[in-house]
Amino acid sequence: FLTLSGGVIRETLTKHDIPFSIDQSNTSSRYLRNRLRANTLQSWKSDSDRDVLKGVEASRDQLEEVSQALDHWAVEIEGCNSFEKSIDLVVLKKLPRAMRRKIIVRWLRSKRLFPPTKTLNEVLDGLERGLSLKANLSPESSLSLNEKSIDIIRSRKFPSPTWPTHALPFVGRWSFPRTQTLKAEIREASAAEITRICSGGINQEVEAWINYASVIDGELFVRRRESGDLFQPLGSTGQKKLKDFMIDRKWSQIRKENCPIVVDRRGQILWVPGFPPAESAKLEASIARVIRLTYSGAAS
Repeated sequence: FLTLSGGVIRETLTKHDIPFSIDQSNTSSRYLRNRLRANTLQSWKSDSDRDVLKGVEASRDQLEEVSQALDHWAVEIEGCNSFEKSIDLVVLKKLPRAMRRKIIVRWLRSKRLFPPTKTLNEVLDGLERGLSLKANLSPESSLSLNEKSIDIIRSRKFPSPTWPTHALPFVGRWSFPRTQTLKAEIREASAAEITRICSGGINQEVEAWINYASVIDGELFVRRRESGDLFQPLGSTGQKKLKDFMIDRKWSQIRKENCPIVVDRRGQILWVPGFPPAESAKLEASIARVIRLTYSGAAS
């Protein structure tokens, strides 16, 4: 929404009979978006000899056009080559780096694998330098780059995932294979309710309340735990491996493997049922809009 003015937003809301309200968190300098809006954007506007927002909008549109073009090209390449089990480097090396990235990402996503940008960069760098490497994608899967192809290696120590990463909707409940359910809802919390939550008046085994403003683009995702996951629960002094938190609480292997992990778009953990929510998503007295997460499922 960076390129939409307040006037356009209000006009659209009025047209659809939606009341306009201001999120109280928008006045806090704690959040990057507010600092960019209040400081960076204003300086950018004053130092520029053109309409900054129109320039940003044009740049965004051009990037979307490039992405669509790459997708179109990727579909054509995939139609002429079989990438079912692996990616042939003879084909990949003929392509520019951006196209290589697009092909690899599309191939991995078709297998329900979502590698971080750092891993993708390492693979692309290795490809350009003629290196062989192995990169972990999840506890069950790793990517192998060799002189002929890129392959997925499935570990024999763990069963294949029974459910991949999914967006967590704000309507209805999400059901998992072992009968667990997870529900997310956006709410306007009263001051009394915020006080009760902050004072520990909830059962963290099955419920969490997080700051809506701390969630990137207002989108939540749910997945299983991954190797190297780091977590900083509310009240802790720093990040620690999620595996170690679970070991400290003497969780069984079954519970570890089947507990849903709620994350944001970047993959940062916001809540693990059984623990407080993340420190980065904590509530404050001035916050009104919150997300309530509720979980049901027998721990074993």
